[in-house]
Parts: sequence; structure tokens; C-alpha cells
Amino acid sequence: MLLLALLLSTYLAMTNGVTSQQAKCLIDCYVKCLNIGLLNATQCSCNTANNQKLCSIDFDESVIQSSMTNDVVPVKTEYLNSRNIRIEMNDNRINAFVYIFEYSTVSTAPDNWIFAGASSSPSITFAIEDACRDYQFRVIVILKNEDIDRWLIVYRPRIIPVDLPTFAITPDKIQTVPPVYNADDGTVVVYISWENPTGYTDEDIYGYEGPAIYPVQCNSPEAELPSPSVELKEGGGRLRISLPSEVLDSKCRVWAEVQMLPRCIRLEPFSIQQSFELNCDKLKNLEVCKHEIAPQCTDVIDIWGYGSNATIMWSPQDNFGTPLYYHIRYGPAKMQGIPPLASWTIASLHEIKTIGNSTTLQLHIVPDIDYGIQICAVYSEHRKQPKFELMRVIPFICTSCKITPAESFGRCGECTKIEGPLLLGRRCHPKGGIGCTLAGTISNISDIKAIWNPWIHTLQIQSKKKILQSGLFLTAPYSFYTNQTIEPLIYQYGLRICAFNNSEIQNPFAVDWTRGNGQSVSVKNVSNINVSIM
Repeated sequence: MLLLALLLSTYLAMTNGVTSQQAKCLIDCYVKCLNIGLLNATQCSCNTANNQKLCSIDFDESVIQSSMTNDVVPVKTEYLNSRNIRIEMNDNRINAFVYIFEYSTVSTAPDNWIFAGASSSPSITFAIEDACRDYQFRVIVILKNEDIDRWLIVYRPRIIPVDLPTFAITPDKIQTVPPVYNADDGTVVVYISWENPTGYTDEDIYGYEGPAIYPVQCNSPEAELPSPSVELKEGGGRLRISLPSEVLDSKCRVWAEVQMLPRCIRLEPFSIQQSFELNCDKLKNLEVCKHEIAPQCTDVIDIWGYGSNATIMWSPQDNFGTPLYYHIRYGPAKMQGIPPLASWTIASLHEIKTIGNSTTLQLHIVPDIDYGIQICAVYSEHRKQPKFELMRVIPFICTSCKITPAESFGRCGECTKIEGPLLLGRRCHPKGGIGCTLAGTISNISDIKAIWNPWIHTLQIQSKKKILQSGLFLTAPYSFYTNQTIEPLIYQYGLRICAFNNSEIQNPFAVDWTRGNGQSVSVKNVSNINVSIM
């Protein structure tokens, strides 16, 4: 190793060598590492800034020339992007101590070598300054060899094939920003933004040319539309398109394009193209379009709470933006029809308004009473009357546990929507239920009259006072058809009356049927008789 150091010193005469200064310093440093017995280049500190400051020797280029080898080893080169190149040599030298890579431009200064890096393996990744130039590389290898004549070899320069990344922008890197209305000049501004092609930086872009838009089925002629402009930003750019707001009155489709020019003439320009549609029907969150938006109602409502405190939460309509306010109607409600096809109406109406960015509401209601609620968003002061009559009423209730058995209609003491099993529970139930009468017999039984018509198998039930018990009533004589013959003088029959209006219910009761004059049948209460429920 001492002989190796002495030999190196004989080549350090003052010359105008073209080997990079950093490579010279590394050769000197790594030889010193070998001289002290280090067997691995990673144990040296040759790449540190301190070593470069201490290095002030000049290197005789004849050392490089005399160490040049004609051996050709397989090499793989790759452009990772426009600025980084990776070189991998298939060099199987087991006595290689370190590989020092250099590169130079082929056309301008092929002999002016630039330091690329040093590695204990035959591979390196380095950065170039100009992607438009052709490059070559060479490798200086310091060997762990006692032979003073073979301590250094240099592989001859080899051309790096130019293989730049494709100069193109993928569709996912081109975005159309939602339009913005400019009230000052009554225009709609649309931005089409893009990122640089993968592997390229802002320095690789020479500029842009030919920005243009081509309107289709728009209310403004193409010649009257202003030209778009290109705005640069870090890592890309954007096209600013300003259009008169009249284009929103129709389904205006716009085709936009601009040419991106690369700095390297070996690359082809790329045409950035994008289309978009301007239509108030699809841009209802745009301020200028909100003036035409009718109130939008929602039935996506959730309700919970305890006692008499109900929390209402709803989901705003999509694609409409934030409304001016919410118009809410609620109050005690009545069910019409038979579940699951029943509908609800609000009998005693209350109306409130809440701010447009709120989606919750707290209500204090009376427990054990069916309530209904409707929620509509208002977007314009000119169109602020929701069509509540076309909107479904969402029923809900807060129970108190005073009337309803918990096993009948869910957990008492809580607020919930009336839906699913709870809605079906509004039918007659032998145990009673929310809003239903307790078990018992019909009062004023003598006020009921039943008339049987044997010819058409029809039984008509009439009530003089109409009211049978606590909301259970017959608004008119009620008739129903049965395919069975009624024999009132031979058999006893049970009668059950259920009123679905306001969820009232009357338990079954038994009666004696006694033929009177004509087909009239008198009724008397025999509720102590066991009657099967039909």
C-alpha cells in the first residue's frame, strides 16, 4: 500500500487535466483508506465537505489515460425523469474498492468531465442540468490490489441513449374547476388547471401558444367570446375562461385547448384539451343560478331524543349549495289510510325558519302525541314558498311510558320516527297502544243498530250519536260484505270495530243479535262472553 501511495504521488504533477476536481479528491482519499488497511469504501469519509476542502492536489490526466481498459461490460441506463439518470453496470470484480462515476456532454464539451457520484457498487443515480443535451459517462474503479500496476482502471466513455419520459399529461392531471360567477361584470369564470407532464419540471416548459375555446349550442357567437388566457403556477398552469352569464340559459358546451411547448426541440408539443358544460340545471350552487332555484324539500330526516325534547336532523339536497334558510312546518299530525300505505297530515300547524348552514333543530313537544314535520330549503327571496302540499309529512312521536307498554311499540321515553313496526302498530292491537283506548266495552251500546240484508250478504252498522268512545266514531253508516250467511236467531256473533283515524282502537265485544221487524237486528252487550279475535 505504501508503494501505491508513492506511485500516486508521481502522477500528481501540475497539469491542465479535465477530470472533475471532486473525482481527483476522491481518488486521493480512497487510496489513503486503502493505505491504512480499510477494506470497505463505506468506512471512509471521502464524500464529506471537510474532505473536499482539504483536497488541493492536482491530478495528472496521464494516470487516467494509462489506466484505460478496453473491456466492455453490460450497462443499463435509464432516464428516471427529465433530470435524473440511473446507470447500472454488470461488473463482477470482487476486488473493486469503489466506483467513481463521471459524465459529460457529447456535443459541447465531451472532455470536460463532471462528477456524478461514488458508490461501493457498480451503479449510480445522478442529476443532469439540461435535459436537452446528449450525455456520455465513464467509470473510474479503484481496486484492492497489491499489484502497483493494476490499482486503478478506467472504463472508456459510453453514450447514454436519450430516453426522456413521454411529454404528455394524463387525463387525471387535467381538471375543470367549478365555475365562479363574477357579479362585477356579469361573467362566469371557468379555470382548467393541469400539472406538468410526469418527469418534467417548470424549467422544461418553454411556454404555451394558441389558447382557444369553441362553444357548442351557446347563446353567444364564437366571435363575440373573449379569448382565454394562460396563467402559470408552480408545477403546472391553468387556462382562464371568461364567458357571459347568458350562456347559462342553455345547455352550453365548451371545448377548450392550448398547446404546451417543451424546451427541448426533440420533444413534440402537447395539446391540452378539455370540455365542460355550463347549465344552470347542473350548476344550481352557482350564485347566478340560485335566483331561479325553487325551494327544495328533503325527506332524509332523522329524529331522536328523550322525554319531550326531540332532535331533528336532516340532510341537505345535493348540487344546490347552501340555502338562504330552511322553512320548517311541524305540529300534531293525523294518519290517513291504512299502513303501510298510510299518509300523514299536520293538523295543528307551527312554522319556523332556521339558518341555511344548519341541519339540526331542537323541538319541545307534548309526549304521546303523533307529530309530523316537513323541511324545505329556500334559495331565493323571489321564490320562497315551498310546495308543502306535495311534500311527504314525516311522522314522529315522543313516548312517556304512561300509556304504552314497552313491548308494544319499542322503547318508551324516547323520541323516534313513526316507521316500520311502529307504523304498523297503529293498527288495532289487543293490548292497546300509543293513542289507542284501553281494553273495555263500547259505551252507549244501545245507540248501535245493525241491519242485515240476506239478499246481498251485507251488514250495515249505524250509530245514532256517531261517537262510540273517545274518538272512535262512524262518520256515516258503515256497510261491509260477507260471503257467510248470518243466522242471528241461531248463533251469537262477535263484533270488533277499529278506527284507524288518529290511531283509535276499540277492543272486540260480543253482542246478541235478535231479529226485530223486517231485517233489523237489535244489539245488547254481552262482553263477558269469550269472543275469538278475527
